[in-house]
Amino acid sequence: MGSSCRRCSPLASKIIRDAFSIQLFCLILIQASHADEAGRLQEFSRSRMEMQHDRIDNEMLTSWSMDHPIYVGPQDGLKKVDKISELPGQPGQIVFDQYAGYVTVDETSGKALFYYFVEAAEEPSTKPLVLWLNGGPGCSSLGGAMLEIGPFFVNRDNKTLSRNKYAWNNVANMLFLESPAGVGFSYSNRTSDYNNTGDKSTAEDAYTFLVNWLERFLEYKGHNFFITGESYGGHYIPQLANTILLNNKIMNTTMVNLKGVAIGNAYLDDDTNTRATIDYYWTHAMISKETHKAVQENCSFNGTYTELCRTAIEAANNEKGLIDQSNIYASFCWDASAPQQHHTSVTNSDPCASYYLRSYLNRQEVQRAFHANTTGLKQPWLTTLCMLMSTSHIISPENWKDAQGSMLPSIQQLISSGVSTWLYSVANTATRNQSNQPLEFDNFKLSSKYVQGKQDSTLKNGTSPSVHRGTKTTLREQDKIVSMPGQTGVVEFEQYAGYITVDAKAGRALFYYFVAAPQDPLDKPLVLWLNGVANMLFVEIPAGVGYSYSNTTLDYYNTGDQRTTGDAYTFLVNWLEKFPEYRDRDFFITGESYAGHYIPELANLIVSKNRATNATNVKLKGVAIGNADLDDNLTLRASFDYYWMHAMISSKAYRAIKDNCGFNGTYTKDCQNAMNLATQEKGNVDDYDIYAPTCHDASNSSKSSYSLVFGDPCTNHYVSSYLNRPEVQKALHANTTGLDYPWMDCSEHVLNNWKDSPETMLPSIKKLISSGIRIWLYSGDMDAVCSFISTQYVLDILGLPIETSWRPWRIDNEVAGYVVGYKGLVFATVRGAGHMVPYYQPRRALALFSSFLEGKLPPQ
Repeated sequence: MGSSCRRCSPLASKIIRDAFSIQLFCLILIQASHADEAGRLQEFSRSRMEMQHDRIDNEMLTSWSMDHPIYVGPQDGLKKVDKISELPGQPGQIVFDQYAGYVTVDETSGKALFYYFVEAAEEPSTKPLVLWLNGGPGCSSLGGAMLEIGPFFVNRDNKTLSRNKYAWNNVANMLFLESPAGVGFSYSNRTSDYNNTGDKSTAEDAYTFLVNWLERFLEYKGHNFFITGESYGGHYIPQLANTILLNNKIMNTTMVNLKGVAIGNAYLDDDTNTRATIDYYWTHAMISKETHKAVQENCSFNGTYTELCRTAIEAANNEKGLIDQSNIYASFCWDASAPQQHHTSVTNSDPCASYYLRSYLNRQEVQRAFHANTTGLKQPWLTTLCMLMSTSHIISPENWKDAQGSMLPSIQQLISSGVSTWLYSVANTATRNQSNQPLEFDNFKLSSKYVQGKQDSTLKNGTSPSVHRGTKTTLREQDKIVSMPGQTGVVEFEQYAGYITVDAKAGRALFYYFVAAPQDPLDKPLVLWLNGVANMLFVEIPAGVGYSYSNTTLDYYNTGDQRTTGDAYTFLVNWLEKFPEYRDRDFFITGESYAGHYIPELANLIVSKNRATNATNVKLKGVAIGNADLDDNLTLRASFDYYWMHAMISSKAYRAIKDNCGFNGTYTKDCQNAMNLATQEKGNVDDYDIYAPTCHDASNSSKSSYSLVFGDPCTNHYVSSYLNRPEVQKALHANTTGLDYPWMDCSEHVLNNWKDSPETMLPSIKKLISSGIRIWLYSGDMDAVCSFISTQYVLDILGLPIETSWRPWRIDNEVAGYVVGYKGLVFATVRGAGHMVPYYQPRRALALFSSFLEGKLPPQ
């Protein structure tokens, strides 16, 4: 094996129990960040919890009919008036027509709703008509049009537009409606309308708009009609859809040919939304288990929120820090004039996009082209009229007069009508064909290590090989790298590479690469990386990995934790003979993944050897392990928990695993079948970073899938190709014996012949803690192989006292992850990073590494 707001399964379970049929899909999509809409919805949700609104009768709202005659105004000639000749900054020639303008929905009050209509790019007469509604309540659908699915995006200059090649008008005629009055360009001449808005009036006005719009665009009468949207569209859409169906029935004719609805990240139920939000924080490493437990114990999520419950929820909100809740991996826009500075984001979306849109739509020439703001509105156009964005209170949670506590009755009524109903959730993911990350866990299923007897995680007395003392510093200069092929300019640091013999008789030698610190290397600590501020030493271990080798073939079939640890220690002592100036330097060991075995085992051996000789042979100060594999059963269990928590597998598959797998070292046939089902359901996702793209063609990285991660997905291929070039190997003093296999980042042969591997590293971790050595565990939160969840399970078993409570740590005012300090150990997460943290988040990894060396928690 190695969103954003709502899960579908609770609703699906309810509907199945009530014998309804629903087409329910959790679609995994990529979407830009919309902090405006998410902030608005959170504000609304909190206000309803605080004010304890009386829940309006659900039965009444699922049976709406217009309680007054439907206003239908004259529409002759208005379509022609509404046609857009060209938008300012529009790129090139377009092949579709655009329209925009107002439709009056209440003549008495002068209430008019603004729309933007984009015909399909090809054969619009054969394509369906789709209405898009953004949420809020109080968010503009022009945001959906020009930030998400419309034909144009606003560029950073706030003046020009660029084409959206994934615009939905490629397949449909798209109609965007700003609703209710008071949102965007929509307005009413009666101010009291703004103070008496709610679900019911919004649905009525939207229906009136639709009837009148179809009179204006007669050619679309009878077209297949669909309603789509997101967020609080979970209220708007079912209510409008049921209103359409009811009025079709009353009129005994198909006024609107409704065929289906699709709602993204739908806000459907007050209580489940609040509960799911807290659960989401916990399952995405944003809050501590203690705070999550406090919420579970004190909140019943039944409409009544006690003081203890509110306190627990507030603690959760404080712990997560300042995060864009519409996309937890997105960065914020701190300066819209310099958006390129937002390097910490793992998304491809521009966090300042809504600012460009706002500036663009408030330009007079743009409003003229859109036929908008014809009455001279007092307030500027905003994506949302919430307190986060302005001081406007035209529409606020306090004056939203009616809202169903739960939309399930409306959803059920919609399903029973036979209308196709889709719910989809944004999970910020991209699928892959196969992982191009290290293959150390590619076969991480029920391998031989699960059926072997349990092994002690400490080395047996007398099993460590004696130190091989090779020749000393005379070989050092031979290892110095003059220049690497393709290296640009002169570097400010020294590099060395070569071999250290660890067993002269067997001819076993380990390859290393050493990079001295660029400034004052003699004052910096020495760090060994096992899989890089400081002098960084990288070793390829065991023999058979990378350039490391043995002249005794049998060595490749008798490798395991114990030999690897012994060879690593022998290497280290001999390397320090070659570089004696580092002998008294503070020494740290870092690494990732299965280094959760290597590092504690080597560290404990160093401590033991230092005590045995009554001398500090190696001045070990601390260890740091990223996404550590520390316990076979916990790692395996956590992977399936991670799949479920990240919307990758069904509730059916997850329940089967919970029912049939004890994760205790024994795996029945039923358990294996359940795990196989889950693996099939999640598809070809890169478990090392569930949001990573695929390298389809290493010769043309532009062909890779749409990426949400830092870095080029084909990097492994470039590195492999580079390190197999003869001139590179010559510069590195590598492959001096002429190995009969190419350099690879991981050796499948070594993995398949691994002889000993403790089932759990907890005894070794406990022993290391008792020695007083600094211990940090850190996790990239996008890794499903050795996930943050498995590390938390280990910490639960260790039961260490908390010295510093869970909190966010930051870089450049952005939440970079979370950290908690235990007695004897620090655990940190890195937001937006996969299995190999420095690859996905180099800046955050460097900051975390620096804090580790300093012995200080990362910056708050």
